[in-house]
Amino acid sequence: INTVMGRNATITADFLDIAECDSTFYNYNGTAILRDCRFHIPYTGDGLHIKRGTALVQRCVFPGNNAPDTDAIDFDAVINGTIEDCKIYRFQGSNSDGIDLGEACVNTLIQRNLIYFNSDKGFSIGQGSSVTLRKNMVVGCVLGVGVKDAGSTVLVDQNTFVNCGTSVAVYEKNFGDGGGNATITNTILSKSSITPVSYDAFSTLTTNYCLSDTTALSGTGNLLLDPQFVDPVVLNYQLRSTSPAINNGDPAHALDPDSTRVDIGAQYIYSAADYPFTIGETVVINEVLANSGAATDWIELHNRTTASINVGGWFLSDSGADLQKYRIPPGTMIPAGGYVTFYESTNFGAASIDTNKVTAFALSDIGETIYNSSAVNDQLTDYQSKEDIGPSTEGETLGAYYKPSTDSYNFIAMKTATPNAQNSGPRAGPIVISEIMYNPAGAGDAEYLELLNVSAAPVTLYDAVKAKAWRISDGIDFEFPAASPLIMAPGERVVITKNLTLFNTSFGASVPAGTKVFEWGAGGLSNGGESLQLDRPGAVDGFNVVQYVRQDRVNFEDTAPWPLTPDGQGPSLTKISERDYGNDYINWMAATASPGGFAPGNRFATWATTNGVSGANGDQDGDGISNLLEYALGTNPNAPSLAASPALSLATGQGLVSYSVNSLVPDIDYILECSTDLQTWMQVDAYPMTLVTGQQTRTYPIPAGAPCMFYRLRVTQK
Repeated sequence: INTVMGRNATITADFLDIAECDSTFYNYNGTAILRDCRFHIPYTGDGLHIKRGTALVQRCVFPGNNAPDTDAIDFDAVINGTIEDCKIYRFQGSNSDGIDLGEACVNTLIQRNLIYFNSDKGFSIGQGSSVTLRKNMVVGCVLGVGVKDAGSTVLVDQNTFVNCGTSVAVYEKNFGDGGGNATITNTILSKSSITPVSYDAFSTLTTNYCLSDTTALSGTGNLLLDPQFVDPVVLNYQLRSTSPAINNGDPAHALDPDSTRVDIGAQYIYSAADYPFTIGETVVINEVLANSGAATDWIELHNRTTASINVGGWFLSDSGADLQKYRIPPGTMIPAGGYVTFYESTNFGAASIDTNKVTAFALSDIGETIYNSSAVNDQLTDYQSKEDIGPSTEGETLGAYYKPSTDSYNFIAMKTATPNAQNSGPRAGPIVISEIMYNPAGAGDAEYLELLNVSAAPVTLYDAVKAKAWRISDGIDFEFPAASPLIMAPGERVVITKNLTLFNTSFGASVPAGTKVFEWGAGGLSNGGESLQLDRPGAVDGFNVVQYVRQDRVNFEDTAPWPLTPDGQGPSLTKISERDYGNDYINWMAATASPGGFAPGNRFATWATTNGVSGANGDQDGDGISNLLEYALGTNPNAPSLAASPALSLATGQGLVSYSVNSLVPDIDYILECSTDLQTWMQVDAYPMTLVTGQQTRTYPIPAGAPCMFYRLRVTQK
């Protein structure tokens, strides 16, 4: 609809259902009234764009899309406009807002709207606009409200923001445009992943009688408490009767309809119909092979629920602009907790003869985004999940790994490929980040990080084919030597420091002889926590530029639940189970600095917690190997394993008993025992781990003429 109206003309649109249009525009100086309409727009372009005049938008629904630069509602230069009781869902393209006001909108009232899961802002207010936001609920947006440009003024009263990065931000967006002003009252700012509110030097913000459950707010009457929502899992953000937000708002505010002191928050009353989509991820992209070499790419889906799901008619794609490249065959069922895999060669690729292929595609070995969408209804996907995959090495899959410590998933390189089966778990190594000294006591530039070869083979940190060395990216920038490549032996540790002179002064006396130490020079580790990543050269892109494959990554912080004492009090961050996944606070501890060597401390207890087992003598998987022995051998306590028993052999004039030891678990000693009756055992050989480097074999000689003996290997905690 594109109308040009006279100054006093009025257009009214009721119960329209508008689909597959770039935008709906009203361009006028009169009045537009839209009530009970539905706008489902699959393309770039705003759902409803009103310029000038005045406007009333009531009870309209805006199902979102993945197109960039697409807002649900856009008002420009509207005078006395009203937007109320609308529902806006999942505008997931970049730079896409729920409601965008600009070009000096004047006296706009926005109230009782529900906005869910936008990729950018719930409300974007700029260019000198004046707005009142009242009793709105905004869930899962990067910004709940963004206020920018000089003259932009917003009153945020009785709203609820949940799971937004920042609930309200006031700032200068473009140089010279100035900042805005926000007054926030009687509002809940819950689970803000970055900060509840923020403002810059060009802006002002006041917060009174509000409730935050993450960070204390400055101002009068603010609370730092749990708002006590009824059931956030199903998006029921109605308040419990015991909520501290009830009757705790501004006493000078107008009373609530029940004649009591105003509540904090949007006074939301839950209805399941408010969010008519699947909540949470049910069928997910679980594992992919994108760098298949001479084999074929594949995509595995996993049903995370406890009920079978019919995915027939759903779609796979590698393009957010075209979600319908491969249609999953009708009747395809994924059982509860089950898997289904689709292959480039037989399903979605150029050579496939599968009739469900709409547009052929292949997966990129330098990374891309993969989409999984449910059947389409009125050009709207009712359910969608996606995974952003990075570069990968040939033959190595990327898959989902669940971290119980944070109830979250990382999509990372797997140990082995497991199509149509449970993922094998994260690949750790061959080189890992094993120690981080980001804020040493005293000389700050003595900071360092340690790398460890956890594999059983030497690793060269240089790719001769691509003529590129391995590197550290994020946190610091450091590239390993190319002229004389570094070769790390099994169990070898190397250290990289900011300032070699200061490092030697602070830690040189404790560094084992022969440890290689490198200096990175410029830049430093943040004392407030940051990301460290170890990369190796990978495939080249279309411009013949080498892309790098992540080998290890640690996103550490200086706040709980990460250890606190490494932040300037002397200890370092030290990895506990060095052959297990490292990007998880549960696998790090504070320990005495030990660059190039072992850190003291019992690591078994944390390893047991990480793997969900208890007790040194327990046997979670029933394979006859105790938890402590699984820890010592580096085997999985939750999957049956075969332990390498001590081996007997003969040599000239004597027998030999051999057993493997592993220095990657520094709090274990190995003890060889013998017995003549399998009842009474005697120690014959003890092997303290401080004497070894790398994974080795220990051999104990049996003297000629010794009596017949049984031998066993016992491990103990130090």
